[in-house]
Order: sequence, then structure tokens, then C-alpha cells
Amino acid sequence: MSVDADVVRAARINLESGGSSELTLEYTFDMPGEYAVAIEDLGPWTVTVPEPEAA
Repeated sequence: MSVDADVVRAARINLESGGSSELTLEYTFDMPGEYAVAIEDLGPWTVTVPEPEAA
């Protein structure tokens, strides 16, 4: 998984022909803003992280 073209998470899954699997990758953004998130050659998608709400 990449955020703004920087690889932040990586995982390798070996599958037999015709096989499938589910993979969950988590990432915590440090700052509010818009980020381009991609997985290998899929995406990128824009993720918007809002400002924290005032308590």
C-alpha cells in the first residue's frame, strides 16, 4: 500500500491458480488533509482526513 507514492505497508500472499484471499491493511494518518492511496497498480484513490473535532 502506498500513500502519496510512498510505500507504507507491504504483504505477500501466495495463491494457487484460481485461489482467492482477503487481506486487510491498516494505516493511521498523522495529519488532516488529502492523500493519494494505492495498492500495487490499483488506484490511487483520494482519502480525505478531516480536522479533529473540538471537544
